[in-house]
Amino acid sequence: MASPLRGAGSDGPDVLIPVLLVLALGMWIAERFGGAAEVLVLPGILLAVTAPVESPWRTEVVLVLSVGYLLLRARASADILRERFLLAARAGGVLLLPVAVMVHLRLLELPDAGLEELAVLAVVLGAVANQLAEVVRTRAMRATLYSPWVICTSSVLSLVAALVAAAGSGLGVVAAVAIWSTVAAGLLTTLVLPLVDESTTTQPPGGPVTQQGGPRATRPVLQGWYVEAAGPVSLLVAAFASAAAGFGYRTFEVLLACAVVHGGLTARRAIDHRRRGAYLLAAQIAFTALTALVSRDLDLTVHGVLTVVAVGIALQEIVRVIIRRRLRALGLQSSSAWLSTAALAALPLAYSVLAGPTVQLGVIVVHLALLLVVSVILFTVQHRTAAAYPALYALAASIAVLAGVLETAPQGWLTRAPLAMWVGALLAAACLLALVVLGSRSGEKSRRLPVRVGAGLFALEAGLLSFADGGWDRVLVAAVVAGALFVFSRVDRLPWLDAVAALAVIVLATVFVEEVTLGMGGLPGSALMRLLIGAVLAAGLLYLARDLLAMDDHGELRYRILGTTALCWAAVAALAATVPQQEAVAGSVVLGAVAVLTVREVPVQRRPVTAELAFLVLVAAAQRIAWVVSGGITFFWAAQWWAVAFAVLAAYSFLRGSARRGPVWLSAAAVVLSGTGLLTITGGTAGTQVWALCGHVLLLAAGVALSRRLFSLWGAVGIVLALLWFLRGYTFLLLTVAALALLAFAVWKLNTQTRGSEAPASVPPGPVVVPARDDGGGDPVRPGSGQAAPDAVQPAGRPGRELDA
Repeated sequence: MASPLRGAGSDGPDVLIPVLLVLALGMWIAERFGGAAEVLVLPGILLAVTAPVESPWRTEVVLVLSVGYLLLRARASADILRERFLLAARAGGVLLLPVAVMVHLRLLELPDAGLEELAVLAVVLGAVANQLAEVVRTRAMRATLYSPWVICTSSVLSLVAALVAAAGSGLGVVAAVAIWSTVAAGLLTTLVLPLVDESTTTQPPGGPVTQQGGPRATRPVLQGWYVEAAGPVSLLVAAFASAAAGFGYRTFEVLLACAVVHGGLTARRAIDHRRRGAYLLAAQIAFTALTALVSRDLDLTVHGVLTVVAVGIALQEIVRVIIRRRLRALGLQSSSAWLSTAALAALPLAYSVLAGPTVQLGVIVVHLALLLVVSVILFTVQHRTAAAYPALYALAASIAVLAGVLETAPQGWLTRAPLAMWVGALLAAACLLALVVLGSRSGEKSRRLPVRVGAGLFALEAGLLSFADGGWDRVLVAAVVAGALFVFSRVDRLPWLDAVAALAVIVLATVFVEEVTLGMGGLPGSALMRLLIGAVLAAGLLYLARDLLAMDDHGELRYRILGTTALCWAAVAALAATVPQQEAVAGSVVLGAVAVLTVREVPVQRRPVTAELAFLVLVAAAQRIAWVVSGGITFFWAAQWWAVAFAVLAAYSFLRGSARRGPVWLSAAAVVLSGTGLLTITGGTAGTQVWALCGHVLLLAAGVALSRRLFSLWGAVGIVLALLWFLRGYTFLLLTVAALALLAFAVWKLNTQTRGSEAPASVPPGPVVVPARDDGGGDPVRPGSGQAAPDAVQPAGRPGRELDA
């Protein structure tokens, strides 16, 4: 295809001559008029650059002429114009390098892909040369206003070109040269030039001037941010480029080594203490990654790699503690310490995930041991209180893994767990006791929370390990936990901890009874019986602890907590034991004892009500025992137990003068009596019917004695119904009884009216109610009610009636 810069056919005139004419014309105008006319050089250069690839020598000719022109103009100019022409010439030189490669190396008959890679390498080298040249000028205090832009532009161009060379790498040498050239340039830029806090203010040679030669205010040229970023960014881009080019471990090892050296040297140069600490922390991270990579390059397995990493991190922290006086001027020391501690704490978890089923117990033990050592050093030497938490975690985890909690492969220097479960439980209990002693004697408030957290951790671990083992160690661990809770409850003045300690005592008593009855061939019995015996033992221990332990300002509350917990658990166990026949008697006895003790526990003002409820519990317990002894009780007679019990409570309440609870209990007794009495209609025997009749007679007598109309009528109705039911087969007797009842009613009514007419009418204070005049016996009318008040005189010959009060 014909070139757009050529004529209509392939035999047309060469375009180089017109391009050169355009370039020469632009140069002449620019040199003649200057100023904005300088841009007229660009059309000729652009025409040359757009020439076809088949003839890159034309572009080379134009670029050489352009660079020469710019150099001549720079020589003839001064100050700022001279600097601008030099920068333009340097940019043209960078563009000229890949074109020259394409022109002159084509004679070597290299493939097109190889030529393109070499051209990209030429761009990288040209940009790096420009960057380093400007760095040298800046270092020699001959920097200009354009120096930062030149360094930044050259660095970016070289990094992008290096990425391109790595991505299309056919020749590994070319990509390697490009990558390491950019790394060298970036590191030299950072190490040679001043940093942010070392920044200087530069100005063009000869003083600050404008284009017109007048004075100009100085401004900071080297801001410093791009100087510090050049090294790290070049290393990061080099890592990506190496990965894209497929380089091996050695390349990344060298990059990490460069990062370590760069971080150390930069930390030494920086002035701000935080930035110095940040660079040292970056060097530490790079060193850790370097150790891991070198270990992997040496064909170590994941077990060896992570072990080497853990040892490296621990050694770094130990060295940091040793030279801590020299590192006082560096910032982020605490951050570095916590980062290392966190890494050591996370390594066992990461190892468990990465190793999978081939996890070795020895590797995990080494990780936890290093974490424990580093945390203890930080806690004791540098007095970092928070370092106690990872130390406690490491110690507890070490006990757990050494006791065989984690399933590991039988490989490495520790093929199996050396400790049994019960040994691990006892070790955790021993650690708990040590923390209890430390917490009770140490008065430092800063160590208060770590001691409590550690105590909770070891108590939980000891409990889990002991119950997983299922032996006598459970008893010892429960005793230690209960004692620790009682101690901390009094040291910290937290009475609610007594409730938790009481739960530990309950567990202690339960497992003790289980070990005695099962483990040592003691008293036989079912699980409920063992539970009941343990509850009784726990109640006894809690009552003993309540009397022996020291009480503080919360003594009353502690007294109630321990007593309530003991009785509640005993009641629960007793209720559970009363269900089966075998343990019903024992459970009933314990339940009755709990009811009696409960009356003693409650405050004095609430004891009467509690005593009545406890009496009901005793009745229930006695009934359950009677049920077991007699082989069963029918529903009717079982209900009569409660009727009698309610009646006894009613009599007790009335004798004590309780006008509220007495009627309630008597009503309950009457309901039970009447309800069960009605059931005798369908399936009752003579005995049950006589019992119901006698019960209602007693109810009538109680109502008459207490002047309670409700209970009198209730008892009378019950008696009448019982008698009617008894005489249901004798009609003449029923009629006789009915006639006598009517006669009695008539006599009672007549006597009542006669007494009313003879007695003087006494009008109570308040509004008088006057009967209405009408013969129909209408409603009484109150004065002032809006109706006409009739005459109050009674009609002659009509008996008088009493006025209701």
